Amino acid sequence: MKTQKRSATNVIGDMKVMSLIIIVILLLALFIFFYLNKTKFYVPKVNRTLKEQLGDLAPVCGNNKCEQGEYSFNCCLDCGCPHGYVCKSNKCVVNEELVKISRSKAIKIFKQELTNRGYIIKDVNKIMLEKQPGGYIACYDISQDLNITDQVCLMIYNNGSVSNVLIRTT
Repeated sequence: MKTQKRSATNVIGDMKVMSLIIIVILLLALFIFFYLNKTKFYVPKVNRTLKEQLGDLAPVCGNNKCEQGEYSFNCCLDCGCPHGYVCKSNKCVVNEELVKISRSKAIKIFKQELTNRGYIIKDVNKIMLEKQPGGYIACYDISQDLNITDQVCLMIYNNGSVSNVLIRTT
């Protein structure tokens, strides 16, 4: 009987084919395994609501209990608001009753204070006022008059007094 000699390239070629067959068999086995067991694996839903994620443990806004996860900024109905603010439509807003100084008087005081401190206000319409409990925060963009990008702000209290100057960079 005559034996054939096999070359090294034939042996390597056969090994590549066998490796490919083994990989295909493994992939097929994994596919079958996961397909048959798909109900046993938990796949989390994306963009689920807090109620869906926590079930009965989720906080409920409006039940008069300030629960974990509820704060004045996201549920003032249950948690209330900081001093000087009231809850309206589930948002904390400035309690208007605590702002006893008129807008025009606050602007007049602000303009006088800045003038006393060496600032010149060319356009009173560019004074920005924001209601706060106890008065207004008034700001003026001093970059309109100088070559800088800052605002000067004061708290104008109900009694007409003012805070120290606050310079904030914008």
